[in-house]
Amino acid sequence: MKKLLLYLCFIPFCLASTCDDDEDPTANANDGNRISAMVDGQSVSLTNDNVRGSRADLQQGDQSTPFLYVRAEGETNPHVFDLAIFDQSTGTQELIESGNSHLRYEYIEPGTGLVTAYGTTSDDPGTLNITTLTNNRVAGTFSGTLTNFNGGKVTITQGSFDVRIPD
Repeated sequence: MKKLLLYLCFIPFCLASTCDDDEDPTANANDGNRISAMVDGQSVSLTNDNVRGSRADLQQGDQSTPFLYVRAEGETNPHVFDLAIFDQSTGTQELIESGNSHLRYEYIEPGTGLVTAYGTTSDDPGTLNITTLTNNRVAGTFSGTLTNFNGGKVTITQGSFDVRIPD
């Protein structure tokens, strides 16, 4: 009987040691989050607390459209990525503009704080490929040529992200 009790007491330790980080309620919600891309040939990478995911709703009149939102920005990094995912399914989709899945990129000029914002448009859509989509995580790749209001362009290639989405 003592052996049985000792064995039963040992089981929780074995189970606890096999838990995945996704199952750990004490893990930081942003640990492991990452987004990276080549921006006009320059490598940009943000991780952990600089990358956040969330669920949101777009209100248009009396209609509400749910979407996933990924934002990456660093305190000392002048690059900002905003990715809105309306088509919440795995596979490839176009990144168009607000109201649809889209990508925004901002460059904040060091020293001046001047922000130059670029975005995907229906005339020049980007590409999003969602490879993983669960209740608490989204991952995939993205690319595109983004345009600002003055007609300036920035090319984003080799974009990838892996972000937890809190409940």
